[in-house]
Amino acid sequence: MNPVFKPDILTTRPHGIMNRINNDNYCQLIVGPPGAGKTTYCKNMCRFLFSIKKFPVFVNLDPGNENETLAKINICDLIFSREICSELHLGPNGGILFSMEILEKNIDWFERKFKKILKNFSSIIFLIDLPGQIEVFTHHSSVRKLIMRIKKEHINLISVVISDSLYWKDRSIVYSVLITCLSILLNLELPHINLLSKADLIFNQKNNLDIFLKPQ
Repeated sequence: MNPVFKPDILTTRPHGIMNRINNDNYCQLIVGPPGAGKTTYCKNMCRFLFSIKKFPVFVNLDPGNENETLAKINICDLIFSREICSELHLGPNGGILFSMEILEKNIDWFERKFKKILKNFSSIIFLIDLPGQIEVFTHHSSVRKLIMRIKKEHINLISVVISDSLYWKDRSIVYSVLITCLSILLNLELPHINLLSKADLIFNQKNNLDIFLKPQ
C-alpha cells in the first residue's frame, strides 16, 4: 500500500491541496475595504519584521494611494487612478478597475522589478498592499494573474483580509463581511487569514465578535 501523503496546508476547495513551498521567500497579499488599515498594517508589519532581523519589502499596488513613498514597487510609477478618472470620466471604482487592467497588460513591468529584488536579496517577506474595491478580487482577473506570476518564482503566498471592527456594531453587516471574506478566499485560492483592525473599538461588541471567531 502506498503511504498517505499529508499536505502542510489545505484550502477549502476539495481539489485545492496546496503544499508549503520549500523556499525562504514569502509574500502576503493584503486585502480589505478602503480605510480598513491595509497600508497601516503593511508599515507596522515592516517595522516588526525589521525588529526581528527579517527583510520585508513593501509593494504598493493601490493606484489610489498616490502619496506612498516607501514602496519598493509602486503602481503609481505606472498609473494614477486619479488621472484615469479625470481623463475617462470614470468614478472611483471604475478608475481603480481600469488601472488594474493596465497593470494586467503591463504585468511584465511588475515581474521585472519583482525578480530584481529576488536576485539581489534572500529570505524576503513581500507585503503587497492591494486596492480596497471588492470587485478586484471577486470577478476580476488582474489579481489572479498577478498571483500566477508570483507563484512562478516559487514563493510562499498567503492572503491577509483585514476587516474594520467598526462593522461589528451590526450583526447583519458582520455576516456580510464574512461572506465577502469567503468569496475572496475562494477566488484567490490561497491560504487565508482574517484580521480585525482597530480592535480596541470592539470591547463592547463581544457577542458580535463571537460570530467572527466561530462563524458556524
